[in-house]
Amino acid sequence: MTKPALEKDFDNMKDVDPRKAAEVAYVLAKLHLDDGDIEKATRFGQESIRLFDKCEMETLKDCATHYTILEGVVLPDIIHQDVIRNRLNALEL
Repeated sequence: MTKPALEKDFDNMKDVDPRKAAEVAYVLAKLHLDDGDIEKATRFGQESIRLFDKCEMETLKDCATHYTILEGVVLPDIIHQDVIRNRLNALEL
């Protein structure tokens, strides 16, 4: 899948399943960061945090990732806003 296709999937799911969309936004941030596109990486990193803020993230079950690997990006076992900030610390989120 290409980044544009993944971005389209993200746009389609962010209102329907914000929890999964938050993980996809994180993956998009990582992919754009790896490509050196800081602007898009920051945008998707902020979007990931915004979506996680909308979700209940209180138990380990709430924080367990839905995706193990997505587009070659390995997601952590536990994910939430602070994990995103830590993993994308090169960006100003």
